[in-house]
Amino acid sequence: MAPATVTEPTASGPTGVSSYPGLRSAAPVALVVVVPLFFVPWAFGPFHAAKWLAVGVLVPAGLAVCAATGTLRWPRWKWFVPLVVVSLAATVLGVAPWMSLLGSPNRNNGLFALFLGIGSFVLGASVAADAVVQRRILRAAFVTGGVVGALAVAERLGLDIAAVGDAGEVTRARSTWGSATFAAAHLVIVLPIAVAHLRSRDPRWRIAGLVCSVAGLAGLLATGTRGGWLAALVSAAVMAPAWVATGRPNAGSTGLWSAASRDPGRGAESAAGRSPLLVAVGVVAALAALAVLVLTVIGPQLDRASGIGRLDLWSTTPSVIVDRPLLGAGPDTQRSVLPAGIDEDFERDHGSEELHDRAHSLPLDTLVTTGILGLAALLSLLVVLAGDFARNLQRELVPTAVTAGLAGYLVTLLFAFGDPVIDPIPWMLAGLLWVAIVPSPATSRTESRGSAPRVVAAVGFGCLAIAGLVLAGGELLAETRLDSALEAQSTGDLSSALDGLESAVSLAPARFDLHQAYSRVAVQSLTEGPEIADSDAARAELIASAFGHLDDAQAVAGEDPDLLMDRAELLSASGQPEEALSLYDRILEFYPRSFRAHLGLGLAASQVNQLDRAEQAWRTAADLAPGDPRALVNLGILYERAGDPDAAAESFSAALEVDPGDSAASAGLERVTVPTD
Repeated sequence: MAPATVTEPTASGPTGVSSYPGLRSAAPVALVVVVPLFFVPWAFGPFHAAKWLAVGVLVPAGLAVCAATGTLRWPRWKWFVPLVVVSLAATVLGVAPWMSLLGSPNRNNGLFALFLGIGSFVLGASVAADAVVQRRILRAAFVTGGVVGALAVAERLGLDIAAVGDAGEVTRARSTWGSATFAAAHLVIVLPIAVAHLRSRDPRWRIAGLVCSVAGLAGLLATGTRGGWLAALVSAAVMAPAWVATGRPNAGSTGLWSAASRDPGRGAESAAGRSPLLVAVGVVAALAALAVLVLTVIGPQLDRASGIGRLDLWSTTPSVIVDRPLLGAGPDTQRSVLPAGIDEDFERDHGSEELHDRAHSLPLDTLVTTGILGLAALLSLLVVLAGDFARNLQRELVPTAVTAGLAGYLVTLLFAFGDPVIDPIPWMLAGLLWVAIVPSPATSRTESRGSAPRVVAAVGFGCLAIAGLVLAGGELLAETRLDSALEAQSTGDLSSALDGLESAVSLAPARFDLHQAYSRVAVQSLTEGPEIADSDAARAELIASAFGHLDDAQAVAGEDPDLLMDRAELLSASGQPEEALSLYDRILEFYPRSFRAHLGLGLAASQVNQLDRAEQAWRTAADLAPGDPRALVNLGILYERAGDPDAAAESFSAALEVDPGDSAASAGLERVTVPTD
């Protein structure tokens, strides 16, 4: 049995496809190299501003080059149309259209991200006919996967290589997505490609395949994510046919896929009959094993931080889905609507300072955001693509390997975490694989060289690349201004912090979190800043500006509970406690066990001398968040002003037990225990 070969091609694809392979492969190779390795401390969302910039520019730029060279392909476009139409309708009719279009900060899981994912698929399909580009992309993918695995091991060991990460976050591996689950998802895509290179006749790539395989597996073990282990199991099941296959690429192969994969007469019958069955059996067996593990072993040990361990969190979604069953609330609006589904048991078990921002399950998150229609459109697309792969897979090792990784990734996507659907790497590899192994004479392409439609397509994608540069570039600059502003805030320079946030907002006005940060610094200035307290004019100007920023934030994010609490806190700080109390009552109607709401309610109640109500609110807050001393400190101050030093001392002492370094509690305890002359 001859080993699989990964050789230099002797011929490229059809006329026009072989032109400019270096230029055409630049964007895809950059995506699979830059995006997975990019990591910014504390940016654990699927996209950070810099990743958003890279993806937003490289995908349309690559499509523009493909259009200009006449190689743009649109496979299965009819199955993408329903997903786009439903997502667009959900965006327009949802609770926060602007946020649904661009996505929430550092998540970017909006309609634009969906377009980039589809664009990645088209980009992969458009470069797949050139064996040179195939090899560059796949080798970049598996080498990058090995580096991701090595970084995961380093992080588990507490090493911060080149000071590019946060070594304290040892449970999160550096990867495309910045978390252990997504590091594993990246691994199960690239590991089978590395294994295929182990069977190569080229000794250099056999060594590279061995190194990347070891690094990737070590990274998977280091991350410890159950979703990644499950995906690896599915990948192994899908790879099974390749290990027993009799047909291998021969020495005359012209690329990663030999002529046998295009010739139905060379062993296709047995592969077509057995491979899909083995794939189905492997997936079903893996899912059955997952169900047994969850019910008997894993489930009782899971907490809210586990990728697939958010089983209790999933139970909060049905009531939200029922409110908007057909089209949902709009892409990336989970944080605005899911708090309405949280019940008292969930809050008691998990606390309530962190808002419930997503279900972390693709079916549930899709139902919440685009409803039954969106889920049907997405699953139909995935089923069609999977069926294409299964029907046309020909016992060739490399396409089998790529399919194995994509299948494992799909399981991670469906059952471990919802966000991977927006990531460009698997979409692009899927597009490359689709054209490489699915013979389809009906594949759509751009017109011949020099025709008007081709020029229009190239110019259009070029304009999108420029728009992505402006949009994401502004967001990246705004991110740097935000970091500087927060640093100034931490040093007590609130005036500089406000100026920095104003500058950041001007660069990225759609980033509602920048408006939100401004209002929070404004509240701090109103309560702590002496230069504001001493000037009525400056105080009035700051209050008006802060309310304006909150209005702008709510225009983007809708009735986001966090923004409502920001408004209530600003009302209290600006001398409007009655309005604040009314708003807190409204918040607590659908979020009854919110620590932050009860903490703010107590402050507003104390401002209007409703001391009993303030005491009750702070006692509730202390019960909800026993690890936070603020409510206990407020109770101590309340009792001190009421002339009850014993109760005040008890509260201050309790706060110091929670946080021995709390200066307000220490000062309060000293005041009520040391007699003054």
